[in-house]
Amino acid sequence: MRNKRLTSQDKKKSLLEKRLERAYTKKAELARRLDKAEKAYLEGRISKVQYVKHTKHYAYKRRKEAYDNKISKYYSELYKPKTFTKQLIALLLVVGMLGLFVGSGLGPGVISGYVVGTKSEAVIQQYFAVGLSNKLADGITFGETPLLFNTTDNAARDNYGGANNTTALYMVTSPNSNIHIDFCMKGNADLTNSVGDKIGMGNITWSNANTTSSTVPPGPGGSTLLTSTFVKGTANLRPGDSNYFRFWLDVPDDTPPGLYNNTIEFKGVKTGQSC
Repeated sequence: MRNKRLTSQDKKKSLLEKRLERAYTKKAELARRLDKAEKAYLEGRISKVQYVKHTKHYAYKRRKEAYDNKISKYYSELYKPKTFTKQLIALLLVVGMLGLFVGSGLGPGVISGYVVGTKSEAVIQQYFAVGLSNKLADGITFGETPLLFNTTDNAARDNYGGANNTTALYMVTSPNSNIHIDFCMKGNADLTNSVGDKIGMGNITWSNANTTSSTVPPGPGGSTLLTSTFVKGTANLRPGDSNYFRFWLDVPDDTPPGLYNNTIEFKGVKTGQSC
Protein backbone atom coordinates (compact mmCIF):
# COMPACT_ATOMS: atom_id res chain seq x y z
CA MET A 1 0.00 0.00 0.00
CA ARG A 2 1.37 3.39 -0.93
CA ASN A 3 1.93 5.91 1.80
CA LYS A 4 -0.46 8.79 1.83
CA ARG A 5 1.22 11.90 0.49
CA LEU A 6 1.48 14.79 2.90
CA THR A 7 -0.67 17.76 2.07
CA SER A 8 0.80 21.25 2.08
CA GLN A 9 -1.09 21.86 5.34
CA ASP A 10 0.54 18.78 6.93
CA LYS A 11 3.97 19.91 5.77
CA LYS A 12 3.40 23.37 7.19
CA LYS A 13 2.29 21.90 10.51
CA SER A 14 5.35 19.64 10.69
CA LEU A 15 7.65 22.61 9.96
CA LEU A 16 5.98 24.74 12.63
CA GLU A 17 6.29 21.95 15.20
CA LYS A 18 10.03 21.66 14.48
CA ARG A 19 10.49 25.43 14.74
CA LEU A 20 8.53 25.51 18.00
CA GLU A 21 10.67 22.72 19.46
CA ARG A 22 13.87 24.47 18.34
CA ALA A 23 12.79 27.77 19.95
CA TYR A 24 12.04 25.99 23.25
CA THR A 25 15.46 24.26 23.12
CA LYS A 26 17.32 27.52 22.40
CA LYS A 27 15.52 29.31 25.23
CA ALA A 28 16.32 26.48 27.67
CA GLU A 29 20.01 26.53 26.65
CA LEU A 30 20.14 30.30 27.20
CA ALA A 31 18.63 29.89 30.67
CA ARG A 32 21.14 27.11 31.47
CA ARG A 33 24.07 29.36 30.57
CA LEU A 34 22.70 32.17 32.72
CA ASP A 35 22.17 29.80 35.67
CA LYS A 36 25.76 28.57 35.31
CA ALA A 37 27.10 32.14 35.37
CA GLU A 38 24.87 33.06 38.30
CA LYS A 39 26.10 30.07 40.31
CA ALA A 40 29.71 31.04 39.64
CA TYR A 41 28.92 34.60 40.73
CA LEU A 42 27.19 33.56 43.97
CA GLU A 43 30.03 31.15 44.79
CA GLY A 44 32.56 33.95 44.27
CA ARG A 45 34.33 32.30 41.34
CA ILE A 46 33.65 35.33 39.13
CA SER A 47 33.18 38.98 40.05
CA LYS A 48 30.03 41.04 39.61
CA VAL A 49 31.68 42.84 36.67
CA GLN A 50 32.45 39.49 35.00
CA TYR A 51 28.88 38.32 35.64
CA VAL A 52 27.42 41.46 34.01
CA LYS A 53 29.79 41.08 31.05
CA HIS A 54 28.73 37.45 30.69
CA THR A 55 25.02 38.29 30.59
CA LYS A 56 25.65 41.11 28.13
CA HIS A 57 27.69 38.74 25.95
CA TYR A 58 24.72 36.43 25.64
CA ALA A 59 22.33 39.41 25.37
CA TYR A 60 20.06 37.35 27.61
CA LYS A 61 17.06 39.68 27.88
CA ARG A 62 16.90 40.52 24.17
CA ARG A 63 17.36 36.91 23.04
CA LYS A 64 14.86 35.59 25.59
CA GLU A 65 12.24 38.05 24.28
CA ALA A 66 13.02 36.96 20.71
CA TYR A 67 12.54 33.27 21.61
CA ASP A 68 9.33 34.08 23.52
CA ASN A 69 7.96 35.90 20.47
CA LYS A 70 8.83 32.97 18.21
CA ILE A 71 7.25 30.47 20.59
CA SER A 72 4.09 32.56 20.79
CA LYS A 73 3.94 32.94 17.00
CA TYR A 74 4.49 29.25 16.19
CA TYR A 75 2.13 28.10 18.92
CA SER A 76 -0.59 30.45 17.65
CA GLU A 77 -0.20 29.28 14.06
CA LEU A 78 -0.25 25.64 15.10
CA TYR A 79 -3.21 25.82 17.41
CA LYS A 80 -5.49 28.52 16.05
CA PRO A 81 -8.90 28.18 17.77
CA LYS A 82 -10.92 27.91 14.54
CA THR A 83 -12.53 24.58 15.35
CA PHE A 84 -13.27 25.65 18.90
CA THR A 85 -14.98 28.82 17.65
CA LYS A 86 -17.28 26.83 15.36
CA GLN A 87 -18.17 24.45 18.17
CA LEU A 88 -18.92 27.34 20.48
CA ILE A 89 -21.28 28.97 17.97
CA ALA A 90 -23.11 25.69 17.48
CA LEU A 91 -23.46 25.25 21.22
CA LEU A 92 -24.91 28.71 21.65
CA LEU A 93 -27.50 27.98 18.96
CA VAL A 94 -28.53 24.77 20.73
CA VAL A 95 -28.85 26.59 24.05
CA GLY A 96 -30.98 29.25 22.36
CA MET A 97 -33.32 26.64 20.88
CA LEU A 98 -33.73 24.99 24.28
CA GLY A 99 -34.71 28.35 25.66
CA LEU A 100 -37.66 28.50 23.28
CA PHE A 101 -39.05 25.20 24.53
CA VAL A 102 -38.32 25.54 28.22
CA GLY A 103 -39.47 29.13 28.50
CA SER A 104 -38.07 31.78 30.77
CA GLY A 105 -41.10 33.79 31.85
CA LEU A 106 -40.36 36.43 29.21
CA GLY A 107 -42.96 35.22 26.76
CA PRO A 108 -42.92 32.85 23.79
CA GLY A 109 -40.15 33.11 21.25
CA VAL A 110 -37.81 35.13 23.52
CA ILE A 111 -34.23 33.87 23.87
CA SER A 112 -32.51 34.87 27.06
CA GLY A 113 -28.96 34.33 28.24
CA TYR A 114 -26.68 35.19 31.14
CA VAL A 115 -22.97 35.50 31.97
CA VAL A 116 -21.41 33.69 34.89
CA GLY A 117 -18.23 35.10 36.43
CA THR A 118 -15.70 33.34 38.62
CA LYS A 119 -12.73 34.58 40.64
CA SER A 120 -9.19 34.13 39.36
CA GLU A 121 -6.27 34.42 41.73
CA ALA A 122 -2.64 33.41 42.09
CA VAL A 123 -0.22 33.48 44.99
CA ILE A 124 3.40 34.23 44.02
CA GLN A 125 6.04 32.81 46.35
CA GLN A 126 8.56 35.21 47.82
CA TYR A 127 12.12 34.12 47.08
CA PHE A 128 15.62 35.41 47.69
CA ALA A 129 19.08 33.93 48.03
CA VAL A 130 22.34 35.44 49.27
CA GLY A 131 25.97 34.39 49.09
CA LEU A 132 29.38 35.41 50.46
CA SER A 133 32.38 36.56 48.44
CA ASN A 134 35.32 34.15 48.57
CA LYS A 135 37.32 36.42 50.87
CA LEU A 136 34.42 36.89 53.28
CA ALA A 137 33.72 33.15 53.29
CA ASP A 138 37.41 32.51 54.14
CA GLY A 139 37.08 34.63 57.29
CA ILE A 140 37.95 38.14 58.48
CA THR A 141 41.63 38.44 59.41
CA PHE A 142 42.91 41.62 61.04
CA GLY A 143 46.38 42.82 60.04
CA GLU A 144 49.11 41.39 57.83
CA THR A 145 51.34 40.62 60.85
CA PRO A 146 50.61 39.97 64.56
CA LEU A 147 48.94 43.03 66.08
CA LEU A 148 50.36 45.14 68.89
CA PHE A 149 48.39 45.68 72.08
CA ASN A 150 47.07 49.18 72.79
CA THR A 151 46.37 49.85 69.09
CA THR A 152 43.14 51.00 67.45
CA ASP A 153 41.47 50.69 64.06
CA ASN A 154 43.51 47.73 62.83
CA ALA A 155 42.01 47.10 59.38
CA ALA A 156 40.84 43.71 58.18
CA ARG A 157 43.32 42.31 55.66
CA ASP A 158 40.81 42.39 52.78
CA ASN A 159 39.26 45.80 53.52
CA TYR A 160 41.06 47.14 50.45
CA GLY A 161 41.77 43.81 48.74
CA GLY A 162 39.70 44.41 45.61
CA ALA A 163 40.63 46.20 42.39
CA ASN A 164 41.53 49.89 42.88
CA ASN A 165 41.45 49.49 46.67
CA THR A 166 37.83 48.40 46.79
CA THR A 167 36.81 45.94 49.49
CA ALA A 168 36.91 42.21 48.80
CA LEU A 169 34.43 41.54 51.62
CA TYR A 170 30.85 41.52 50.39
CA MET A 171 27.57 39.64 50.17
CA VAL A 172 25.53 39.26 46.99
CA THR A 173 21.82 38.76 46.37
CA SER A 174 20.69 36.37 43.67
CA PRO A 175 19.44 38.09 40.48
CA ASN A 176 16.57 35.57 40.54
CA SER A 177 15.24 36.98 43.83
CA ASN A 178 11.82 38.65 43.52
CA ILE A 179 11.87 40.86 46.64
CA HIS A 180 14.15 43.56 48.04
CA ILE A 181 16.11 42.65 51.16
CA ASP A 182 17.90 44.23 54.16
CA PHE A 183 21.17 42.84 55.54
CA CYS A 184 21.77 42.26 59.26
CA MET A 185 24.91 41.34 61.20
CA LYS A 186 25.92 40.29 64.73
CA GLY A 187 28.73 38.58 66.66
CA ASN A 188 28.21 35.28 68.45
CA ALA A 189 30.60 36.03 71.36
CA ASP A 190 33.74 37.91 72.44
CA LEU A 191 36.98 37.04 70.66
CA THR A 192 38.65 34.29 72.72
CA ASN A 193 42.02 32.56 72.61
CA SER A 194 42.86 28.95 73.48
CA VAL A 195 43.30 29.65 77.22
CA GLY A 196 40.15 31.71 77.58
CA ASP A 197 41.52 35.26 77.36
CA LYS A 198 39.03 37.62 75.71
CA ILE A 199 38.78 40.72 73.58
CA GLY A 200 35.28 42.18 73.85
CA MET A 201 33.34 41.99 70.58
CA GLY A 202 32.65 45.72 70.92
CA ASN A 203 36.28 46.25 69.89
CA ILE A 204 35.25 45.20 66.37
CA THR A 205 33.58 47.88 64.27
CA TRP A 206 32.17 47.66 60.75
CA SER A 207 30.82 49.82 57.96
CA ASN A 208 28.88 48.87 54.84
CA ALA A 209 27.38 50.24 51.61
CA ASN A 210 25.77 49.00 48.40
CA THR A 211 28.74 50.23 46.33
CA THR A 212 32.48 50.14 46.89
CA SER A 213 35.48 52.35 46.14
CA SER A 214 38.68 53.31 47.97
CA THR A 215 36.55 55.37 50.39
CA VAL A 216 33.22 53.47 50.31
CA PRO A 217 32.24 51.82 52.63
CA PRO A 218 33.68 54.55 54.90
CA GLY A 219 36.63 54.19 57.24
CA PRO A 220 36.52 53.53 60.98
CA GLY A 221 35.21 57.01 61.69
CA GLY A 222 31.84 56.03 60.20
CA SER A 223 31.69 52.50 61.58
CA THR A 224 29.27 50.61 63.86
CA LEU A 225 30.12 48.56 66.96
CA LEU A 226 29.63 44.80 66.62
CA THR A 227 26.97 43.54 69.07
CA SER A 228 25.48 40.20 70.11
CA THR A 229 22.12 41.13 68.55
CA PHE A 230 21.47 41.63 64.85
CA VAL A 231 21.94 45.19 63.59
CA LYS A 232 20.71 46.26 60.16
CA GLY A 233 23.22 47.32 57.57
CA THR A 234 22.39 48.25 53.99
CA ALA A 235 18.65 48.21 53.36
CA ASN A 236 16.37 47.82 50.33
CA LEU A 237 18.84 45.94 48.16
CA ARG A 238 17.45 44.87 44.80
CA PRO A 239 17.94 41.42 43.23
CA GLY A 240 21.52 41.19 41.97
CA ASP A 241 22.82 43.96 44.26
CA SER A 242 25.73 43.54 46.69
CA ASN A 243 26.40 44.70 50.25
CA TYR A 244 30.07 45.65 50.81
CA PHE A 245 31.83 45.63 54.21
CA ARG A 246 34.95 46.88 55.97
CA PHE A 247 36.02 45.85 59.49
CA TRP A 248 38.40 47.23 62.17
CA LEU A 249 39.70 45.93 65.50
CA ASP A 250 40.93 47.75 68.61
CA VAL A 251 43.37 45.81 70.80
CA PRO A 252 43.21 46.84 74.49
CA ASP A 253 46.50 47.57 76.26
CA ASP A 254 46.21 44.63 78.68
CA THR A 255 45.61 41.96 76.01
CA PRO A 256 47.67 38.76 76.48
CA PRO A 257 49.29 37.32 73.34
CA GLY A 258 47.45 34.60 71.46
CA LEU A 259 45.19 33.78 68.50
CA TYR A 260 41.71 35.18 69.13
CA ASN A 261 38.58 34.38 67.19
CA ASN A 262 34.79 34.50 67.21
CA THR A 263 32.03 34.14 64.60
CA ILE A 264 30.29 36.96 62.79
CA GLU A 265 26.85 36.07 61.49
CA PHE A 266 25.10 37.60 58.47
CA LYS A 267 21.40 37.50 57.69
CA GLY A 268 19.10 38.70 54.92
CA VAL A 269 15.44 39.64 55.56
CA LYS A 270 12.66 41.03 53.41
CA THR A 271 12.89 44.82 53.34
CA GLY A 272 10.94 46.31 56.23
CA GLN A 273 11.03 43.20 58.39
CA SER A 274 13.01 43.04 61.63
CA CYS A 275 16.18 40.98 61.86
